Amino acid sequence: MDNSILDEFKTESKQILSELKDIVEMMEDDTTSQGNDHIVQFAQRIDRIMGASQTIAMLFPFNSGLKEIGKIASLCKAMGYKVSQIDAPELVPLFGAFWADAIEALSEILENLENASEIDRIVQGLVPLVRKRLEWLSSKIKAAAPTEPNDSQELNDLLNTLFK
Repeated sequence: MDNSILDEFKTESKQILSELKDIVEMMEDDTTSQGNDHIVQFAQRIDRIMGASQTIAMLFPFNSGLKEIGKIASLCKAMGYKVSQIDAPELVPLFGAFWADAIEALSEILENLENASEIDRIVQGLVPLVRKRLEWLSSKIKAAAPTEPNDSQELNDLLNTLFK
C-alpha cells in the first residue's frame, strides 16, 4: 500500500490539530455553551480527522493507530455537539481541558502511526483515563440537562461501543 496516503493524512491531521489547539485556547475567553461557535468549530474539525482516519483505516486495516484516532475523534465530536446544544457555560472549561488532552493524545498517536507497539503502549495508558474523563463529563452533561435523558445514554453507548 502506498505510504504517501499515510503521510498526507499525517500532514493534514497535524494542521487540523494545530487549528484545534487555537480553538480550545479561544474557548477560555468565550464560556458560552449553547450555540458556541468555537465548540461547533471544534466538533466540525475533529470530524474531518475522524472521517479521514476511518476511511484510510479501510486501506490499512492492520494499522491500529488509525482506528484509535477515529475512536477518540468520534468521542470528541459527539461530546462537542452535545455540549453545544445545552446551556451550561460552566462545562466549557471542563471540555476545553479534556479536548486539550485529547489533542495531545491524538498528536502522540499520529507521531507513532506506523509503530504498532508504541500505539499499543499509548492506548493502554490512554483508554482508561479517557474513558473515566468522558464518563465524568457525560455525568456533567446529564446534570446540566436533566430533561435530555437520551444524551447521557447516547454518550454511554458510544463509550461502550468504542472502548470494548
